[in-house]
Amino acid sequence: MEIISIKKELDAKVLLEHCIENFDFLKVRLVMVFLDWKWAHVGATPNTTQMKDWIIQLSSSALKHMKENPKQRKFSTSSGGFEVVVTRTYEGCEPDNIEIKFILESWDQQAPEEPLN
Repeated sequence: MEIISIKKELDAKVLLEHCIENFDFLKVRLVMVFLDWKWAHVGATPNTTQMKDWIIQLSSSALKHMKENPKQRKFSTSSGGFEVVVTRTYEGCEPDNIEIKFILESWDQQAPEEPLN
């Protein structure tokens, strides 16, 4: 008898709940307070509940986009220092990974036509 391991698809909402439960929003808040980082629509440094609500909004937007574009395997959206990345292994299947990031610094370098000196 052969045993086959099948990756069970989780509902995207369950994945999101797990992400929110395990993401360290308090650490992000401490960094935001230290940097005097304020959100314009809040008029202050957001509290952890406001951050979680914002992640839910960003995620809802990303999940809607993925549903409307079943061939797309990765989509990200960002705002307020947060980025939400939603991916799926196969076209048309439910997303199987959601990642929450808080980004302080980023650098991207495209290869130029001429070598850099």
